[in-house]
Amino acid sequence: GNIRPFRIIHFVAMFFIGLWAGTSGRTELFAEMNFFDLIFAIMAIFFAWEFSVVTNDIMDSDIDSISNAKRPLPRQDLSHSNMLWLAGFYLLYAILCSTLINPRFAYMIMSFIAIYWLYSMPPARLKRIPVLSIAMISFASIILIFDGIVIAGRQPIALPNKLLWAIFVVFSLAFNAKDLKDYEGDKQTGIKTLMTILGKKNGTLLIAVLIWVSYCIFPMILGIWNIWLLIVSFIFGGLSFFLTMKNYGEKAIFIAYFIYFATLSLFFKDIINANIFT
Repeated sequence: GNIRPFRIIHFVAMFFIGLWAGTSGRTELFAEMNFFDLIFAIMAIFFAWEFSVVTNDIMDSDIDSISNAKRPLPRQDLSHSNMLWLAGFYLLYAILCSTLINPRFAYMIMSFIAIYWLYSMPPARLKRIPVLSIAMISFASIILIFDGIVIAGRQPIALPNKLLWAIFVVFSLAFNAKDLKDYEGDKQTGIKTLMTILGKKNGTLLIAVLIWVSYCIFPMILGIWNIWLLIVSFIFGGLSFFLTMKNYGEKAIFIAYFIYFATLSLFFKDIINANIFT
């Protein structure tokens, strides 16, 4: 399979951050939301992401044959024709689930799909442009935050500027980690990333530093100067730096990221008191 569960968890988490932002941090309001809207929203996000995964895998079959040999096409578990049918299935259900909620939510889901289409597919195939490609992936996460805000009954403009910039800047730095595992395939197929531009050793070092920096600046951009949160961010950044340099893989980096954001709940009052909603 090629579901990529850690990224699904990330995207669903972005949706719930949107719900939190849409209620101005009043989590008790979650209980008043339509349960079926939440279920269909998560399903729409899942299907939209899987459509993007399948179309990306179709275009990246040459890269994956080198760097990700266990994926369906290199293993010949599925043919290109099978993948096209699967993509159509995912797209249909993404549209159906999102439309059952409301038109604004459906528009956001289609925007998410469009961003990844431009990222992966010709003629644009913007993944070939290092800085722009990472920025697009960061914006895709913000789109799902907008989705959460829409479910909360508000307009996307309700997303606080501090939170928007924190998410965009931090992910624009940290998401370079996605290129670590694809170095050999990207190099042989001419895809420009920090890894292929700088070489494996220097590229890995720079990406590790960018991830560490992303952790350290996240509370600063939000305007939270709690010394313990700054220390926790520094420690998790250092841990992710270590995991990156020692080549523990994307899963280990994701797990550290999930634990960090779970830890943020301990600083809930400080986040609220930082007036990010003003």
